[in-house]
Amino acid sequence: MDIMSIIITVPVVFPILTGMGYSPYALVIALCFVAEIADLTPPIGMNVFAPANALRINPSEIFKGVIPYFICKIGLVLLIGLFHQIVTFLPSLMGVGS
Repeated sequence: MDIMSIIITVPVVFPILTGMGYSPYALVIALCFVAEIADLTPPIGMNVFAPANALRINPSEIFKGVIPYFICKIGLVLLIGLFHQIVTFLPSLMGVGS
């Protein structure tokens, strides 16, 4: 998902997901990770195309290098979605959050 799509869909999806019981903190952090994933993958991939252009190398070489980071970020989004306590642990210690 590119960043503009995220911005357009958040006002619709956010109230639905918080109504279903998801933590607002976990949703916001997951959306940030999804935006970072969009910057790593084509066709958006600006975090890949910019260094490829600056270094004058083929973007496919950099895309091969970011595959482990892509997999880790997907895993983090899944973990945050399944276990929102990962995100809400510190705010709950401070007496903030749900």
